[in-house]
Amino acid sequence: AAWSDLDVVAEGIETTAQLELVQSLGCHLGQGYYFAKPMAPDRVEAYLRRDDVIRTDERAVLFN
Repeated sequence: AAWSDLDVVAEGIETTAQLELVQSLGCHLGQGYYFAKPMAPDRVEAYLRRDDVIRTDERAVLFN
């Protein structure tokens, strides 16, 4: 994916060990229970605005 300049999302991250593994492999996008359990749509925006959840650069949302 990196060679093709594609963004890759690691799905299903549930533990710190899994997060560290995907980061060590060069993947900087992810989702899973490690970050949050499923939530109602009206709670998503407030969750994403929290300082401890995400940070952004010019291209993507990155792991904090």
